Parts: sequence; C-alpha cells; structure tokens
Amino acid sequence: MNDIQELPLFKNTFGALCAFHELHGKMPKTSRYTLGGRIEDEFLGLLTDIMEAGRVPKVLKNPILERALRKNDTLKVLFRLAEATKVIETKKHDAFQASLQRTGSMLGGWRRSSQ
Repeated sequence: MNDIQELPLFKNTFGALCAFHELHGKMPKTSRYTLGGRIEDEFLGLLTDIMEAGRVPKVLKNPILERALRKNDTLKVLFRLAEATKVIETKKHDAFQASLQRTGSMLGGWRRSSQ
C-alpha cells in the first residue's frame, strides 16, 4: 500500500480523532486530562498501528492489526464510560461508537485478508 492515508480506514479513524480533539477541549476539567487524555492517546496509538500495518510485509501485519483491534475495543469502553459518567452527551457517544464500529469492521476485514 503506497499511501495509507488515502484508505477509508485511516480517514475514518483520523476523522474521529479530529472530532474528539474538538470535544476534548470542552470536557469538564476533572475528566479532560484523565479520561480525555487516555482517549486521545488510544486514538493516536490506533492511527500509528494503522500506518505501521500499511507499511510492513503481509506476514508481519497480523500482530499489529490485533493490537489495533484491542485499541479500538478499548476506545469503545472508554467512550461508554465517558457517556455513563455524563462527560459526553449520548448523541456524541453514539456517533463515536458508530465510527469505532466501522473501524473495527475494516480492521477485521484487513486482518482476515492478511492471514
């Protein structure tokens, strides 16, 4: 893959990170640097894994894609926690969950095709 940044998987994840970055500044101070910081770190790690998987040979992709799927699952739980603790609105939570669901589906398909 020549340019990983043109793939729908990267674009979807990057768009979700941009949306979260905008929301992050509006989070209550008590959660901004703990839960918000953790979410941002997981998103950045997920993007890094996607870029790394796009640049390694096929035989090395699986562990990276597995790691990316774990980060995606972690993000789902963190957003669920943020919604349960009223840090983010339900509507925003649902939008992020839908985006993460799409990301997980694309990662799973990529993993199956690289096995």
